[in-house]
Amino acid sequence: MLNALSSLVVGAVTSSETQAETGGSPQMAAEPILDALPMPAFALDGEGTVIEWNKTAAAMFEIPREEIIGLSESEAAQLVTYEDDDEAKTLAGKVQENPRDADSLYDVERRDLPAGPVYIDQRALTNAGGNTAHLSFKVIPVFDDDGDLEAVVEIVQDQSEEIRRRDALHGLVSEVTETLEALADGQLDRRVNYDLDSTEHIDDELLHILDAVDETAERFEQVVQEMEVHASDLASFVDTADSAAEGIFEQTTEQQEELASVRDEMESFSATMEEVAASSTEVANASSRARDNIQSSLESTKETQTVTDEVKHRSENLVDTVADLEDEMVEIEEVAAVISDIADRTNILALNANIEAARAGEAGEGFAVVAGEVKSLADETQSHTERIAERIDTIQDRATKTVNLVEQTHEDVIEADESMSETVSSLTEATEDVSEATDGITELSRASDDQADTVEAVAAALEDVNRGAEEISMVSETIVDVTEEQRAAADALDESLEHFDKK
Repeated sequence: MLNALSSLVVGAVTSSETQAETGGSPQMAAEPILDALPMPAFALDGEGTVIEWNKTAAAMFEIPREEIIGLSESEAAQLVTYEDDDEAKTLAGKVQENPRDADSLYDVERRDLPAGPVYIDQRALTNAGGNTAHLSFKVIPVFDDDGDLEAVVEIVQDQSEEIRRRDALHGLVSEVTETLEALADGQLDRRVNYDLDSTEHIDDELLHILDAVDETAERFEQVVQEMEVHASDLASFVDTADSAAEGIFEQTTEQQEELASVRDEMESFSATMEEVAASSTEVANASSRARDNIQSSLESTKETQTVTDEVKHRSENLVDTVADLEDEMVEIEEVAAVISDIADRTNILALNANIEAARAGEAGEGFAVVAGEVKSLADETQSHTERIAERIDTIQDRATKTVNLVEQTHEDVIEADESMSETVSSLTEATEDVSEATDGITELSRASDDQADTVEAVAAALEDVNRGAEEISMVSETIVDVTEEQRAAADALDESLEHFDKK
């Protein structure tokens, strides 16, 4: 475009000089062409006198054409003033004095085009009415066939709107970036705070991103809060399961001690019964002692049965608690899925922002950074979501193991309770047998033999119960270990959520 404009200007000036040589007016030849330009333009001759001032320049700088044509460059510069005092000359004046090397003497850009060199500068200029505009100046020197300077044409482009748009976009980008950084830093209540009076230079499509960022932040804050509630519930369930498992372990330990005591008593009683079979005189005394011992054993066994019933009740509560824990884990997994969905939507938002940034051209380059920040937040959110999902899977797996172990423990407790009932029944029968043995020496021998058999059966039953108690103890220890692993997993989940606590 600049090359075509340069060729057009050179052609217009050359045409003016040709008309002047044939007796016409050079101003009349160049004037229609410069007036056709949509931007302000003026021309100096080789001596630095203003020879053209188009309509757009007259309107922008509020200087009529007839007031400036014929003035020297320095006189014209007094009407068209730069903001800084040390820049008294216009760019056209600088090029008129140094048409071939103005760029080496002044801080201006030079581009060499087929039609000749073009000098470029940008500056804020205040017109006669006191209004400041951000302008881009392009000056084209025109040389004759001998290489002498014929004229200098300066074209002015108003970039005020573009600069205001750039500043507005910069403010928008800065606010969105700060908001996203605050969210990433855990400030979940942070929202976009942007002056809507500054949005008149920004496309509505870009402004929609402000609402999208706020909506995403709002939903993200809600999800994290829900996760914190579920994590707290999970910790409570783990504590309950841990307490129940500890209780089972303590009860089974006590049960083992009671059963060991009963077993020892029964072994001692069995030896006594063998002696009774050998001596009828000692049978009467032994039967009396046996009755007392069996009664004591019966009472101990009943106490043990009471403990077993309590263990069974606690194991039933533990089954219910762990089942509730599994339900809570399903809810947490659903919340994690919501976070993953938000991350996907944020990625789509970042893609839309990139598209809008591309449509905005160079002015949208800064906004592309915002799109990158949005995508970075989405990636970080997805990363946290994946880690949380992995930990939830681990907790669910351990919860399943806990359920299986608790159910097995419950079954073992039931079996132990049944064995204990059989023991009570056997001890009751033994008591009755011993009472019958004391009725007569005649029946003592037979009764002692029967009693010995009964005692052996009781001892065997107690041995079975003791083995069951040992198995329950081992399972309860395993439950304690599993609940400790669940506690560790719950703590890890809580640490992940601490990253999103409000600061």
